[in-house]
Amino acid sequence: MLCNLLGITSPQQLETHHYYGNILENALIVELYKKRTNAGHRPRFWFWQDQKNNEIDLLIEENGVLKAIEIKSSQTYNSRMLNGLKIWQKLKHSSPENQFLVYAGEQEGELEYGRLLNWRKAVELL
Repeated sequence: MLCNLLGITSPQQLETHHYYGNILENALIVELYKKRTNAGHRPRFWFWQDQKNNEIDLLIEENGVLKAIEIKSSQTYNSRMLNGLKIWQKLKHSSPENQFLVYAGEQEGELEYGRLLNWRKAVELL
């Protein structure tokens, strides 16, 4: 519906649209929220930002564990994408196993500050 309202009519047009990153972030959060709601759970989702504009796109609290998730629309991994997770880990002493960098690329794996996931895989795993 959002793409229709923005006049986006094809996947190719979406990938080049100036709101692509915002749309991907929103779509992922909505899917994760729906997944929990459909399973009969009341999702506890937050966003975090400090005074220097460092941020975490999504925090999910489940079973006493807080998962930190950064969402990027890039198809190419870059270590700078981890800046928010690095700051969060130092601030909250968060374990890398509870931190995720979700992006549009295909590479996946463990990183020093979390796990790198393709957005499709993230919907399944998170």
